[in-house]
Amino acid sequence: MKQLAPALLALLIASLLFAGCGSNQPTPAGDPHIELISLAPDPPKVGLLDVVVRVLGPDGRPMDEQIERVRIVPEMVGMPSHTVENLFTSQGNGLYSGQADVSALGGPWQLKVIVELKDKRAIEQAFEIVVQY
Repeated sequence: MKQLAPALLALLIASLLFAGCGSNQPTPAGDPHIELISLAPDPPKVGLLDVVVRVLGPDGRPMDEQIERVRIVPEMVGMPSHTVENLFTSQGNGLYSGQADVSALGGPWQLKVIVELKDKRAIEQAFEIVVQY
């Protein structure tokens, strides 16, 4: 039993860390942040996903004029990163749309949205989704 306790504690800590890594919550107030608005199909299925995100400034207002480009990098959780990133198109009022290729396999995926600002800063937010077959 004494040997099992450290292993269970390590498993519990690893689970808590993993659960916090892919939060769908925006970055803290005061920083620009990214919100996942929609995925299609919903629930996500293997193939191409239509993704819509909203980028808001610290004041909660759209910051389109400050954005150079928005891109998405879909990655399978636990797999080496070798996926293709796609650029998003501005729809105005802080909304950006594009596609994410999750055609490799079903299971847990992370959609990493990267916003590059004109002042050369970048904002990044990861959203975890489960892709079905």
